[in-house]
Amino acid sequence: MIVIRKVARAACVGICFSALVACFDIEQTLVIHDDQSAAFNFVFTVDSALLELGEGADIDLESACDSEDTFPEELPGALTREADVRIEEAQLICEYTISGPLADFDALSADVQRDMGDMDLISLEILDRNRARIVSVYDFSDDDIEDSAKSSVSGSLRRMIASNFEGRAIRWTIKAPTILESNGEISPDGRSVHWVLPLEQAIGESGRYAFEAIIDYSAHQPRFF
Repeated sequence: MIVIRKVARAACVGICFSALVACFDIEQTLVIHDDQSAAFNFVFTVDSALLELGEGADIDLESACDSEDTFPEELPGALTREADVRIEEAQLICEYTISGPLADFDALSADVQRDMGDMDLISLEILDRNRARIVSVYDFSDDDIEDSAKSSVSGSLRRMIASNFEGRAIRWTIKAPTILESNGEISPDGRSVHWVLPLEQAIGESGRYAFEAIIDYSAHQPRFF
């Protein structure tokens, strides 16, 4: 299971401070090619107000971008990583890409055992017949917020926090030769699936959300209508 622990921890920090500011957006994309290679891109954007708040509280938000703490220092097989931490328009943008053979993503999933509750940004399992199962889970229940915040993040306060996330979202896209099934919105050509999870809804409902898809990574067969 591929688990981005530091980013998940940063999300919890964001929830704790978000009574004052709506603080982040998340966008992740997995592209699987018919040559059985893949690239996973993750972008975590923190707005200027939380940056200032973090500086005042001596919180090193940029440490959330440390991909070497998220994944093993040596990635399995031929996987490579690229990381880009930057400030644009007073926003901290954490972006990284893991790319390489699809089979090595499966190996990476098996290698990474460290966990943070059920907040799994991406888990990939190779199945039979050129298929793969991809799952991503975001859990905003009180149990996944650090103990120091549990007592305060409930009821009306949680609703107030949620309202500050209006317009913020988690966006998740998978592109593959064929999307076989999914609980997301599959494109008409069957080659991509997309989810948008409004953070106002997720935090307000204290919900647990799983994005799931089964894909065929063999060469794409054109559709005839």
